[in-house]
Amino acid sequence: MIGISEQPTEKNIQQLIDKLPKDINPLERVILCHDGTVQTLLSVLFGVPVKVEVLSQQELPDIGILRWTKLVAVYPLTDMIFPGNEVTACLAESIIPFKNNPEGFLTAIREQSMGIGQILKATGLKQERHVFGLYADENVIARNYHISGDVEMIITETFPREAIKKAGKIV
Repeated sequence: MIGISEQPTEKNIQQLIDKLPKDINPLERVILCHDGTVQTLLSVLFGVPVKVEVLSQQELPDIGILRWTKLVAVYPLTDMIFPGNEVTACLAESIIPFKNNPEGFLTAIREQSMGIGQILKATGLKQERHVFGLYADENVIARNYHISGDVEMIITETFPREAIKKAGKIV
């Protein structure tokens, strides 16, 4: 497992760089290797607040919560890049075990009113993110990472490359 933590070492940074797909641009590298709140990063890149929509959430007995979300940027009609459009910036799947997660955190997940990053920031729970899988093809870039510390979960995020290219024109 390649780690991105609050204090990354030169070795794990090099391991992460070595795992990056060869045909991605610098903006895509930033997205794949970012170890903070994805919603905030995408909001900055897309130039508008990105909202989290829970598409589906299932509780699997003895396992945990399986959650699918969509991060969406909504543009006003006057925007030059995405006029009046809702743009999917990311699709995410999370596996949040019942074990090793505080009940207050699980309650916040069950409420489906915030993204995981928002919940972690609001609660102040300590966490580290360890990226262990990266992928790119002509349509998407994607990553798998493990969040550990006061909480534990696995997240897979997929980012449409076309939307990222257009967002790159904003920054």
